[in-house]
Amino acid sequence: MIAFPGLIVAVVVSLPTLSLYRRRVQRSLAVSETRPMTAPSSAEAVPSSSRERHDTPVPWRTLAGEAVGHQSRLIRLYLAAGVVLALAFAVVDTLANLDAHPPSIFRLAFAAVSFSAPLVLTVRLVLGRWRPGLQLLAAQTVAFVVLSQLSWQEKDDPTQLAVFTAIVLAILLHPRIRAMGMLAAAFFTVVLVVSGVSVLIALWVKYDAILAEFKSDPRTATLFESLRQASVSPQAFGEFWMSSGDSIIAYLQDHFWFALRVTASMIAIGLVAAIAIAIWLFRFVARKYAHKRISDQWLLISSVWLFFALASPIGLAGNAACYLVWWAGVHYKLRRLPHYRGPGVRLLLLRSFTLGERSERLFQQLEAMWRSVGSIQLVGAVDVALTTLEPHELLDFMRGRSNREFVHDYVGVDTRLASFDRDRDPDGRFRVNVVYCAGDSTWKYAVHRLLA
Repeated sequence: MIAFPGLIVAVVVSLPTLSLYRRRVQRSLAVSETRPMTAPSSAEAVPSSSRERHDTPVPWRTLAGEAVGHQSRLIRLYLAAGVVLALAFAVVDTLANLDAHPPSIFRLAFAAVSFSAPLVLTVRLVLGRWRPGLQLLAAQTVAFVVLSQLSWQEKDDPTQLAVFTAIVLAILLHPRIRAMGMLAAAFFTVVLVVSGVSVLIALWVKYDAILAEFKSDPRTATLFESLRQASVSPQAFGEFWMSSGDSIIAYLQDHFWFALRVTASMIAIGLVAAIAIAIWLFRFVARKYAHKRISDQWLLISSVWLFFALASPIGLAGNAACYLVWWAGVHYKLRRLPHYRGPGVRLLLLRSFTLGERSERLFQQLEAMWRSVGSIQLVGAVDVALTTLEPHELLDFMRGRSNREFVHDYVGVDTRLASFDRDRDPDGRFRVNVVYCAGDSTWKYAVHRLLA
């Protein structure tokens, strides 16, 4: 799988990076505030000139109906589009394997079930909880087992590799990792793929020089003749390797360093180009998100399906073509999906910072529903630092510019609140606005201002 190494590297890199970000939040909140540690009076907290007009209250039943309706429309769209794309991948895989495997309805259905694994992750992202996704997973597992038995001659089918991709993606979509996980996966996939292509190009350009080096070695003819004789059976090959393994390794090391010397400059240029392209992609996505050209939910769901398009090495071009058409279609449909027409209802979420994981679970389940009708405002702390992290904020942190997310005085609170995003994303959902405050006086002032 082309994307699988990038996914693995993303898991390894995301965990320590996000741990550093979490510690960054802890250190920033521990900095002493620049005003006395006393709670402001109500007049000081909410100046009369800055009092905001209260909107006409919307009945809770209306809000709940609108939120459930929009969330239901989103899940139906994503599930229907996912089934169509999984079938498209299955058709491409069937056509690409015509020589190796005769087409059959069971094989097509088996491939479609294998490629439909992202549906479980989609349900989890949209609904904010695992139970519906696990029920779907159980049905997929039964179908997978039954179809694998009906198409028993295809039990080594490469579409089963998609299942391993789903496991890694599930890790990357954990609430504490997903802010960086998918972007990191895309970054490292680009780096590894472009670097690999540069190595192949370098070897192709220097092919004559490398081949001449192999031919000049007197060991080459003897080694290849021995390999030809040992290839008659696994036992003969094992005996050959036991007796000549050290000399073969020494032979490969000698020519490896020669090949590396003659291709080093081209490989280095390719690596630099790969990193530059990946950085541009990272910044491009973060900029589009900051400018509200894409939502966080659609970014994650489309990324999951992109990695599945790259999951099978066979029919890669066909998968890519299907994915591009699918992405354009769903993106177009999202912009025209009916959503809550009233003004966004701002919700101030207050909680105890000491609740830990319970506070995090509350936030995850609440924001999945509420963001269909309005934005969520909250005073940030370590408990939700990773679940509320957004792509452009992650980019700022990695560039050393995350100080603007943290406030230590009243002026900083007012500046931060004025920058809150209260507009809809293209899919009709709103965003989460967080203000990180240091000191009792500052966060109490922020709460008074938010209550206004």
